[in-house]
Amino acid sequence: MKRKFSLLHFKSTTPEELFKSKLNSEEYGEALQLAKSYKLDTDLVYQKQWRSKPISKNTIVDYLSKIKKRSWILQECMQRVSPSIDTTKYLIDFGLRGTDLDSLIAIKEADDNRFFYSQKEDFSDDFDDSVSDIFNPEYLRRKKKRLEEIRLIKRK
Repeated sequence: MKRKFSLLHFKSTTPEELFKSKLNSEEYGEALQLAKSYKLDTDLVYQKQWRSKPISKNTIVDYLSKIKKRSWILQECMQRVSPSIDTTKYLIDFGLRGTDLDSLIAIKEADDNRFFYSQKEDFSDDFDDSVSDIFNPEYLRRKKKRLEEIRLIKRK
């Protein structure tokens, strides 16, 4: 018994072309590995995954929080509609953490269009089933106090 194999097609490709091909065929793990290996934009992988899934706490943590582009994240937070009020609160909280006073100070110091978080770099650490911080009166009181402290420092 003999086996015979033929090579039908052989094509040379660049890492960028292979990366796009993996994204288009929804092979996100391999696309992410290629992006990291060849210093390509990993945001494209997370953006495509984010857009292909319904909004949930998990998709916010797994995809949206890993994207670096501030303008893209804020646009998504404003435009995407969540199916539940709890998920909407988390999405709003996520967007607001990148636009509060502490984040704006960090942006002013090193503006490279990166999304900065005001409290913790890893948003998933704060992510639980409790009510979001921005809806907590104590959180709002602390933020107001922090703003007043910064204003006093700037006056001196």
